Amino acid sequence: MKIVLTILLIVSFSTVGFLQSGTKQKSQEMAAIVCGTLFGSLNEGGFTTGEKFERGILEELGYDANVADKEAIVSDFLNKNAHTLICTTNGDAESIRDREQVLKKAIGIQFNGIFEYMRANGNYKGKINFNIYEIIDGEIETLLDYLYKIYDDEELLEEYDEVEVYKLIKIVTSFGGKRGSEL
Repeated sequence: MKIVLTILLIVSFSTVGFLQSGTKQKSQEMAAIVCGTLFGSLNEGGFTTGEKFERGILEELGYDANVADKEAIVSDFLNKNAHTLICTTNGDAESIRDREQVLKKAIGIQFNGIFEYMRANGNYKGKINFNIYEIIDGEIETLLDYLYKIYDDEELLEEYDEVEVYKLIKIVTSFGGKRGSEL
């Protein structure tokens, strides 16, 4: 009986370890795909960059670009996976930090089209959680904090279009985005 129990425990722990490492690998693969979609959307012609990003996510999830309630599908995916969708700097697309959550990276590389598209397409309102945060230098940092980090730093703001950053602050706020201190 002890031998059977020991074997079961070893198999259970091995399976949990395998599943966890498999989940981590799958998360990293999905992050690479979504970040690749983000960077690729900047260079393709045709649709707006926001539409290309949306279509890229839908395609990776196995959906047609015209699927009903696509905004809910994309929003649900971004919300559920926000903490694992980390992009690294890609070539000339520099931002504040090398590793950033996908929506912060979009802002960092001045990929404002995704936010403009979400605002223009009213079906995203209330679906994406813009209050997902990271702990940066011991502080809660939301997407709105990230935008204010750019907007309030004169030197950093020189690398961005001030009007566009302010517009993004308004868009994120209109979608319910808050600063970390407000959570």
